[in-house]
Amino acid sequence: MKKISEIVFDFGGVFYDIDFIRLKKAFEELQIPEQLWENKQNNIFIQFEKGEMDAQKFLDILQLASPIEPSIDVIKSAFCSILVGMPVENVRYLRRFTKHYSCYLLSNTNEIHYEYFHSEIINNLQTREFYNSFKKEYYSHIMKMRKPESEIFEAVIQDNSLNPESTLFVDDMEENIVTARKIGFQTFHFGKEGKWSELINQFNIQV
Repeated sequence: MKKISEIVFDFGGVFYDIDFIRLKKAFEELQIPEQLWENKQNNIFIQFEKGEMDAQKFLDILQLASPIEPSIDVIKSAFCSILVGMPVENVRYLRRFTKHYSCYLLSNTNEIHYEYFHSEIINNLQTREFYNSFKKEYYSHIMKMRKPESEIFEAVIQDNSLNPESTLFVDDMEENIVTARKIGFQTFHFGKEGKWSELINQFNIQV
């Protein structure tokens, strides 16, 4: 195992708490058909995360799919119900990591969620410095590709001349971990393998 020199972090499920059950419940209340948003290939969530449609088209599709004709604002609120918040503890850990490692952010997200959590983070005195900890941030809807596609990992590698063997990839999704490992990254499945203390111990991370 090579000594770690860079860390690529996922966002949701690592730094920022998310709750798929809240989203499922909110959409069920609006009677939006599950096949539109369940996590399978070519659904509108994935298209939206890859920047293949804009926010208005995405919201229009959801509005037309609901028999109770909710307003766009109601649908947008339901869609953002998945976003719980960022524990201050996570920002503190990140600050400790950046003293010794080059850190990057690689997130599957979309323009609606990005606008919501970005505003929330920068307007909170305890979290507003979060983004300053990264050398660079990468978002699926801007890059037009998403995890677990190998192309998005390769793009980050090439853009920063990373050596995967000395780079740690941290994510909460098994499928993303699998792809990263195939490319050559050292990996840590956040949540399944543990959290911050386990990550630090497993890779002898300096903090």
